[in-house]
Amino acid sequence: MLLLAPAPPAAAAGRRAAPRTPVRCSSVHELERSPPARPGASLPPLRAAKRVVLVRHGQSTWNAEGRIQGSSDASVLTPKGESQAETSRQMLLADSFDACFTSPLARSRRTAEIIWEGRDDDLIPDSDLREIDLYSFQV
Repeated sequence: MLLLAPAPPAAAAGRRAAPRTPVRCSSVHELERSPPARPGASLPPLRAAKRVVLVRHGQSTWNAEGRIQGSSDASVLTPKGESQAETSRQMLLADSFDACFTSPLARSRRTAEIIWEGRDDDLIPDSDLREIDLYSFQV
């Protein structure tokens, strides 16, 4: 999950950001299987420098079993994972965010739903936030 927040004053004071190089983590096969973006959805405009907060999903069923999950969507959050997401939500309650991007994978999406609960804006699923496809390792 990726959260965009207003940048701290030092970052907004005119420092130039390095040019970005797009990075693709998912295989073409996995991107093709990703759910499409919401009709009419567009990314929120960036009006100023932003602070980015990254949050990993809570414990999943496959994490608890010691299994490799990669981009498989067969694993969901455990009660402990939901509790971890709630702890993250409590820690981020006082922060103001412009947007919340999430992987479309169930464990990540559920973590984002818990953290984003009570906020007005919708979650923005982004297939580029999926974990990499580990093929035969994720069975």
